[in-house]
Amino acid sequence: MEVSEVIYQLGQVDLVIPAWQMALYVGIISIFMLFRQTKLFILSTYLAILYLAFFFYWPEFIGIARSSGLVLSLYLICGMLTVALGIVALFQEEP
Repeated sequence: MEVSEVIYQLGQVDLVIPAWQMALYVGIISIFMLFRQTKLFILSTYLAILYLAFFFYWPEFIGIARSSGLVLSLYLICGMLTVALGIVALFQEEP
């Protein structure tokens, strides 16, 4: 298979990322970067990844949750823990 054929096949892959969500994410991280809010930048990135992972794989998560609620509960707890630790980090003074 030639390189041009591989590139052509890669071009046919459709990503289903909502444009408004990506624009919102880029806008938020741009503001945080302009004001040098590194902690908020990292927190928003983690939350965006958690949200998009759930957005794309929610049927699988729901399917797993039917057999065991533990998996979905752990996913939600990790998301809330990330938010809580981010909020705590925002209020800590930098040395």
